[in-house]
Amino acid sequence: MIQDFLKENHLEDEVTLKGAHCMSQCDKGPIMKVNDELVNNITEDTLLDSLEQKLGLNSR
Repeated sequence: MIQDFLKENHLEDEVTLKGAHCMSQCDKGPIMKVNDELVNNITEDTLLDSLEQKLGLNSR
């Protein structure tokens, strides 16, 4: 989902996507880190909106 989002928004050369463990926040996961900010309790329903917001894109 994230890879597709990056391709659709032509961000694959600007954004580095890496997998990681729970970053010592296992009870708040799944977690996404954008720049230095952690976003807790990510779901399929909130993922794309969170990416748009954190990357400064217009809402869908």
